[in-house]
Amino acid sequence: PNLEELVKREQISEEVYKGIVDGTFSRFLMTNSRMLFRSVVRILSSDFHYVDGDYEPEQKKCRYEGCLVQVASTGCIMDHAARIYVNMNSVGKLSRVARENLLKQAFLYHLEKAVA
Repeated sequence: PNLEELVKREQISEEVYKGIVDGTFSRFLMTNSRMLFRSVVRILSSDFHYVDGDYEPEQKKCRYEGCLVQVASTGCIMDHAARIYVNMNSVGKLSRVARENLLKQAFLYHLEKAVA
């Protein structure tokens, strides 16, 4: 997806964009558009991440961007993003063991593609 265009149209914020493209795990999760929009963007757009102290606007923006990059680089959070996506699809109807195995295979596949 053309994330720059989405920022221009104000469909995602600049901070969320930076979190996605600079995050360790979000970079390879974004290769699947549906996963990106159904889970990664939702997680990074949560108001929870925006809560901060009383800083000057520019400093607050930098802290927020940094927070989102950290969130997008945290394995357990981005693993949760993949699980949200999977459970929204027909894969969610598989048995727990079959779903776990498929998730592990998919995660490793995307990780290998991202670092290759």
